[in-house]
Amino acid sequence: ISMAWLARAVSGRTYRGSRCNIGFTKELYFGVKGFTHLNMNIGENDLFIQRISTYDNVSVVLIPKGTMVERQWGGLRWWLSHLHHYAEAYRFYPIAARNAMEWDVASQMLFFLTVLTALVFMPLEFKAVAALLLIIRYVVVVARVSSIAKRVGERGVVLRYFLFDLINPLMVICLRVAMMRKDTTAWK
Repeated sequence: ISMAWLARAVSGRTYRGSRCNIGFTKELYFGVKGFTHLNMNIGENDLFIQRISTYDNVSVVLIPKGTMVERQWGGLRWWLSHLHHYAEAYRFYPIAARNAMEWDVASQMLFFLTVLTALVFMPLEFKAVAALLLIIRYVVVVARVSSIAKRVGERGVVLRYFLFDLINPLMVICLRVAMMRKDTTAWK
């Protein structure tokens, strides 16, 4: 998920920033009258970043010494409630940012469903093409994830990312179902 944030920031379409890892000038802060979503316990930094970021005022720094490690406290239920809590600000995101996030997961689901359908129902030639496309996709994914992991000094990320890539569409569906219930801890 962090790679998606960084990729969008590098391409000039920043939509998110961790409050521990963002920096801005005093002029920029007061030029937009500071944080205007202070009634939120979470997500106000994302909305602030979306207001101030332009193509030419965002820089991304990737160094191994700048990596932040967050320890997990609980199991799947804790993690989903954690995601639900952080996703409360999502409805305030600009439509372009929401569309990009939705399209990322939708295209991933569509790809996997297409490959699965081809492997189950199509003739042998189509099965071979679908399997080849799946292999090509994972070769590209492994190359990109390995490259980024090497730059930030991470080890053992490729296998975990492979598993994440497989279950990400299901996680998003679970999160969408959880988002139907209001999170009372996200607002003051």
